[in-house]
Amino acid sequence: EFEVISKNKIILDNIKDILNSDFQFNHLMVNRKPPWIGPEVEYHQEVFNANTFAPGASSEDLRSKWCQIYIPLESESSSNGGLRIIKNSHLLGEIEFEEFINQNYSHKRRIPSKVLTEINQDDKFKLIDLNLSAGDCLLFSPLLIHGSPSNGSETDRISLVLQARY
Repeated sequence: EFEVISKNKIILDNIKDILNSDFQFNHLMVNRKPPWIGPEVEYHQEVFNANTFAPGASSEDLRSKWCQIYIPLESESSSNGGLRIIKNSHLLGEIEFEEFINQNYSHKRRIPSKVLTEINQDDKFKLIDLNLSAGDCLLFSPLLIHGSPSNGSETDRISLVLQARY
């Protein structure tokens, strides 16, 4: 069933334009935020997860040869835990991070709140709720700072996350 994504001509053409090369999908994850309790996701850059999703890849590889793909399967807003980004944050390069254990006892990496506050002071880098519709497709750099609040609605919020590389 997922070939509807991995063989979609519009998605494939856009990723090829970004990466300027033939590419392959590295992984596909389904994210589910259950109603009322779906947990928030810390503000991070995908380069923090290089050892998890791209063992052996350098930070330079991720910056220049990788593309993140995000597809909401339900419409998203801040009330149901929709994706948030810091506009233009990919231009900052790799940001410092801190390690922590989240509410699910998973080891994670996040951008410290002090650093987020400093970044958000500059008008060039503002936090944006994307308010995506079901079926939208967002392609972005592994350097883009992103996260999401918890799902406080009465319905599931499900999305797909893919990574392409050459």
